[in-house]
Amino acid sequence: MLDLSPDAPLVDLRSRVREAFREARGPDAVRGRDGGRPHMSLGYSWDTASSDNLQSALRRITPSHAPFHVDRVQLLDVQFRERARHPEAAAWEISWQPVATIPLGCST
Repeated sequence: MLDLSPDAPLVDLRSRVREAFREARGPDAVRGRDGGRPHMSLGYSWDTASSDNLQSALRRITPSHAPFHVDRVQLLDVQFRERARHPEAAAWEISWQPVATIPLGCST
């Protein structure tokens, strides 16, 4: 996982986008939790896996910070489905379908 810092501008953007969709489409237009701290996931695992090699490689990157610019917001329809992994456990399957892309900023 890659974290964003400072994350206040992206948290504010996310809140504004969610509120705009609620205002335009009603209170049920955006469901679920707020998404937690802004981050970028490089991958997901169905089972136990080690991320040691990837984390070590990421720590060697210099500089360790990079600028991040948001010029559009993509609205996704995200679905979580519980799937049996084996008799004692279940896992979640996550899928998402793009619904719309909204450009931000001024056109020149």
